[in-house]
Order: sequence, then structure tokens, then C-alpha cells
Amino acid sequence: MDGLFTPEGKITEEHFKNIIRGKNLSEIEREFLRKYYSLPYNTDLVSRLETFQNHVVIAWQKIRGNPMLQPR
Repeated sequence: MDGLFTPEGKITEEHFKNIIRGKNLSEIEREFLRKYYSLPYNTDLVSRLETFQNHVVIAWQKIRGNPMLQPR
């Protein structure tokens, strides 16, 4: 498997944890990714924010290694 992308668009809980480990994702980025991949997520937190796509894109960029989003 390549990062977050799988043929079905779904990943296992274990795979998800391995992918995000050490990537410095914020809580909301993790929760939006969990929602995107149909994993259990914090509905209260996610429902308060409407910028779903922005958080998912930022999370993907962090996972893929975008140097602009790495902690300094």
C-alpha cells in the first residue's frame, strides 16, 4: 500500500496508526482523516468545523513530507 491511498479508499486502524505515527498531526487533522477513511472519529469535534477538505489536505501533505508543514 502507498501511504493513505488504497484501491478501496479504506484503511485499517493499525495501518492508520502506522501512517500517522511521528507526523505531527493536530487532533483535528487526525479526526478528519479518520472520518475520511470511515474509521471511528470524534463527531463532536468534527461537527464544529466546516473546513473538512482543508484539514485533510494539510494532513496528507504532512504525511507525504511537505517541508513547508514540518515543525521547526
